[in-house]
Amino acid sequence: MVHLSANGEVIGQFDAKELPAVLAGGRIPPEAYFWREGMPEWRPLRELVLPPSRLQPAAVAKAKIEPIRRFPVAATKSSVESKLKLDPAVAREPNIRQPFSRRPEAAAVQEPAKEPATPPGKESAPRPSAGTSPAATDLGPTESAPLARPPAKRRGRGLVMAALLLLLLGAGGAAAWWLFLAEPPPLSGEVRVAGAEGEMIPAAGAAVFLVSQEELAGRWRRQSEEIQSRAAELDALLEAARATHLEKSLVLELAADVSKVADEYNMPDAAPLRAERDSAQAAEADALADVERLTREKDAAASPAAFLGAPSEAILQTVTDETGAFRLPLSGPAEGLAILVVAEPAADNSSPIRGWLAPLDPARDHAVPLRFSPDNALDAEQIEQMADAAM
Repeated sequence: MVHLSANGEVIGQFDAKELPAVLAGGRIPPEAYFWREGMPEWRPLRELVLPPSRLQPAAVAKAKIEPIRRFPVAATKSSVESKLKLDPAVAREPNIRQPFSRRPEAAAVQEPAKEPATPPGKESAPRPSAGTSPAATDLGPTESAPLARPPAKRRGRGLVMAALLLLLLGAGGAAAWWLFLAEPPPLSGEVRVAGAEGEMIPAAGAAVFLVSQEELAGRWRRQSEEIQSRAAELDALLEAARATHLEKSLVLELAADVSKVADEYNMPDAAPLRAERDSAQAAEADALADVERLTREKDAAASPAAFLGAPSEAILQTVTDETGAFRLPLSGPAEGLAILVVAEPAADNSSPIRGWLAPLDPARDHAVPLRFSPDNALDAEQIEQMADAAM
């Protein structure tokens, strides 16, 4: 059986064989819906596929619609009240049903479609729920007819989904913006050194390292132990060089006195004595050079320059530009980190190698550039303190 519904009212149920004649009569509106058992929902009548009609043309012309069940329609206005009437001439013909009378066009426009009321004494037939198709029918206690969802409801749900999507996109954009703003600013600074005439000039090409204070202190501690061991060797060599120099000084002093006496008295062997004095003087100069070399080496071993090599454990590194400025990105917390700057000596050796160490303070505003100059250069005491902290 095929159930038909139009304008929110039940037309009736028909056998599939008699539907061609019913539809050929022209009394079924084109916007009607149909449903048969097993279908998930009501579908437009234009989608119904019917077998060819076996009625004669004359019978097709006389075909009328007669619903099997007649349900009273809830009357809201007199313009939409209707009664079921049968055409006696047509009722005598088998399998031809009298149609329901259609409501006036004006009433259909003014009054929204009403679903059929449930006949008294019968179980409730499936009714359209909110947001479903206006077509409905009473299919009996064991049948249920799903109803099509109107386009307006689908549009409303689509608008809700679009609004939720926009809300999610906005929340994601706000989160990304917050993370961007929460990212710490890059570390920046400026390095200046003293020029040949004492003026402050930019330290272009100075090496800048972002290091861990703990790892740097550990490396300096190992270097300090090596330097102390070398200093002990240098002390022994320096002591021997000083003794040699003292001996050569005494020989030179004696040779100088003898040569002086020979020159005063014009002695015949004055020339060999002068040569011996000159030889003693050269030996004393060599011994003094050894003492000075060992002294410089010992001093250099304990100077800050001995600790200012490029650290292999550096997290980031860069060099200063021609203005002495640098920038290092800081992608994480600054706690436990430090900036190490190494400025090589000038080509004319007018300035020695310089180093700076600036521990980063998490509470400090790192948007403010760091300033490095001879006033805050790294000294041996700071290096010793860091090396001792690594013990």
